[in-house]
Amino acid sequence: MSTIQKEKRTALEFVDENRGWLSEFHKEIWHYAEPAFREYRSVKAYVKLLVDEGFEVEEGSGDMPTAFCAFWGEGKPVIGGFSEYDAVPGCSQATVPYRKARDENLHPWTAGHTDPHSALG
Repeated sequence: MSTIQKEKRTALEFVDENRGWLSEFHKEIWHYAEPAFREYRSVKAYVKLLVDEGFEVEEGSGDMPTAFCAFWGEGKPVIGGFSEYDAVPGCSQATVPYRKARDENLHPWTAGHTDPHSALG
């Protein structure tokens, strides 16, 4: 069996074993529903999660207050990724599989997630 298959299996096992808190974290980001460049609560949640897991985190990367860069370990392999967690204006959406605003009292153009942006972190 190749190492890629082994690594893929390890990653999938991690997701399976941690689906509870991963799902809760996804819903937390979903409910923040912050538009691009205004993801202040979302970035705070991501940074806390990463620090709690042992990552070194550079906040405010590229002079952007809602950007960060996280590092863990040393040597190889070096793996890169990115988080995309901005919400889209006019897309306020409850966590249901049909169109329903997060809160009926919100303005119709309130930002929200209608796709997995809240889970791409």
